[in-house]
Amino acid sequence: MDREFAERVRSGEPLSAGWVSLGHPRVAEIVALAGYDFVIVDIEHTPMSLETLDDIVRAVELRGVPVVVRVPWNDPVELKRVLDIGVAGVMVPMVETAEAAEAAVDAMTYPPEGMRGVAGSRATSYGLEFAEYMESADDDLVAILQIETVDGVENAASISAVDGVDSLFVGPSDLSASLGVTGDWEDAAVTEAIDRVLDASEVPVGSLAVTDEGIERWVEQGFDWVIAGVDSRNLLAASQSATEAFERAVARRDG
Repeated sequence: MDREFAERVRSGEPLSAGWVSLGHPRVAEIVALAGYDFVIVDIEHTPMSLETLDDIVRAVELRGVPVVVRVPWNDPVELKRVLDIGVAGVMVPMVETAEAAEAAVDAMTYPPEGMRGVAGSRATSYGLEFAEYMESADDDLVAILQIETVDGVENAASISAVDGVDSLFVGPSDLSASLGVTGDWEDAAVTEAIDRVLDASEVPVGSLAVTDEGIERWVEQGFDWVIAGVDSRNLLAASQSATEAFERAVARRDG
């Protein structure tokens, strides 16, 4: 956990995040070396196991970068197992109501206020720092809830007002699908919905961009933090650029 990181998120300080979807610790370590303020590891839309996640978290932490994990669902069992790895926070998909937000926070919070199970896991240094972790975890963990549907947009104000919610995240892909314009992040309906979330939220709001232009657009629109690029897309783009450069060079030589 990282108290300083939690305070930075909650303050609305502009932050950049790297996205890790490729299930190898070296890929995650490379992303951590890029200068991001934190790294988000996605286990919602990837085949990553918890054992792999465990290794990835260690690789990123060794580079001094906080790790947030996007869990598969708003499920207390999933949340408990990820938190026990010792991450700095979690991102929970498809939150549409204040009640769902309360359930997520409850699953992240130790009794008597919450329902998180108690264990001597990696998060507690296998029990060596059990008391210290138990004392600080509820305050230091970052809870980011995803707004990805029309209902989520409608309830953004009440979701963000739930005690323990530190940030919202607008998922542009699912939001565009919910609005009937799948994949068109620049559609007027998407832009309007984003503005509604930004205006309504009582906590900082982040989103995802996959191009330099997209990063600039989201910052200008008012997001507090941005996932600036995706590991798999960056690898593909760099590889395509290299092959295109090769083809141009051959064409010049043989032309």
